[in-house]
This record gives sequence, C-alpha cells and structure tokens, in this order.
Amino acid sequence: MAEIKVPELAESISEGTIAQWLKQPGDYVEQGEYLLELETDKVNVELTAEESGVLQEVLKDSGDTVQVGEIIGTISEGAGESSAPAPSEKADTKDSKKEEQQAELAAQEVSEGAQTKSKSRTIASPSARKLAREKGIDLSQVPTGDPLGRVRKQDVEAYEKPASKPSPQQKQQQPQAQKAQQSFDKPVEVQKMSRRRQTIAKRLVEVQQTSAMLTTFNEVDMTAVMNLRKRRKDQFFEQNEVKLGFMSFFTKAVVAALKKYPLLNAEIQGDELIVKKFYDIGIAVAADEGLVVPVVRDADRLTFAGIEKV
Repeated sequence: MAEIKVPELAESISEGTIAQWLKQPGDYVEQGEYLLELETDKVNVELTAEESGVLQEVLKDSGDTVQVGEIIGTISEGAGESSAPAPSEKADTKDSKKEEQQAELAAQEVSEGAQTKSKSRTIASPSARKLAREKGIDLSQVPTGDPLGRVRKQDVEAYEKPASKPSPQQKQQQPQAQKAQQSFDKPVEVQKMSRRRQTIAKRLVEVQQTSAMLTTFNEVDMTAVMNLRKRRKDQFFEQNEVKLGFMSFFTKAVVAALKKYPLLNAEIQGDELIVKKFYDIGIAVAADEGLVVPVVRDADRLTFAGIEKV
C-alpha cells in the first residue's frame, strides 16, 4: 500500500488547498500519472502517482487545506490483483493453468484500460485547468495552437462554452450568493478567493495597519467638461430647476470606472470576494456643520439632474 503525501514545494510554503482530484477511488493509475491539483500561495502544481495501482482511498476532499507531509490518500500496489483468485494448490493442473490464463487476461485488460485512460487525458497547464474548472469547461473540447497539443490558459479564455448545466462548484456558490444577497438587499456576486489572492489581501491589510499611508494627486484636463457645462447650464436649470455642477460629471465617471474594473466595487468577507452589482457613491460635501458624506444610491440609474437633486 503506497501513501500519497503532500510534497515539499518551497521553503516558505507549509500548506496548500486541494483544488481538484483528477482521479477517483477505484480508478487505476500509472506511475507518473496526475492524481490531483494542489493550490498554494505562490503556485499551482499537479501531484503525480509514485506507484502504479488502484487509488484505494481519498482522505482529503477538494477545498480542504493540507499540510506538507500530510497523507491525503492511498494507492494499492499492483494491477488487477484482486480481479482473479489465486490458483489453489490442491487444484487440478489443467484448472490451475486455466485460472492463471484468466488472471493474466484480466490483468492485461486492466493495464490496457489504464493506458487508454492515460492517453485520452488532455495535457494542459495548471492555470488552464484551474480556469476551465471555474468556468465548467471540458478541456478535451478546447482547441489549442500549441505544437505539442498542450492546452494553455489563453486557449481556455478564447473558447466559447456552449450553454450547459451549472458545475458542482457553481451549485455550491449559489447558497453563498443568496446569503450575500440577503445581507446587501441588492445584486452581488460571490467569488471564492484562491489561496494566492487570500494571501495578497492579508498582506495588504497588514501593510495598511503598519505603514504610513500616502495620497497621490493626478491632474485631469477638464476643459471639455467645463465648456459643456458653460454651454448647457442655463438650459439645464430651466428644465430641471437645479444647477448643473461638476459633481454629477465626477459621479458618472466613477460609475463608468467601477463598471470597467468591477473588483474596485468589491469587499472581502472571510475567504470570499463580494462583488457588488450596484453603485452607491459617497460624495464628500463641505457643509456649515463640517464635512459630510451623503450617499447617492443607485447612481448608475440616475440622470445628471437626478444626481444634482440628491
């Protein structure tokens, strides 16, 4: 019985997350064949079988965190050992030869089946496998321009997936999305963060708490906006009974930027990203009682006049 252990990947990496098992209990695997994908803070790797045999037991499921050196499964050595009984010492010579022939044929069938499975497995980079898994795409259907036939990440991105049933990962995210929807009462999207992204988020929060913050200022040419405002402000006031200021222009620009870069309109809850599909913009205003920040709700649905009237 061979044990499947999490190997040492790098000096600074002590744990990882099982992204996906490529083989299931009962499957026959050849030595060197891919068993699972492991995701760490820095890299995604595919672990291979060190022995040929049948995947006997899986001790950790997809999504579980595992430590370096931890046993995550077992492989029973040999092929087809239990498919045919060993010949009895007291059996007839003819019966014994017949049973041996049957055992050899059974072992040969198992070996040929394993070789066929191995040949039919699509060769792909870890990043391509991860992206295909997230989008629910069958890698065997993705065309590739690589001369060696290896599916790359850009091949998966360029592949248009036909309408299909949601993947198990998408089904698992549906209750989470519903929970997030209830907490915001507006459209949101729940995205499971990879270990790498979790580490980046953690480091950024640590830097914010331990380092001095710096604000930068960028100059923008507002000539076109000022000319437009100058031409339309009188007509705008007559039609809407409110002055046309610069804040409505700024608000529309912010909404456009958030739509182009949706992760700027997201927040982190645990190990998930909550990407908001609504646009509530806080605008600082200098009032007599001090600086206040009224929130313009659903700014993407408001006209210039609607924003100015808030």
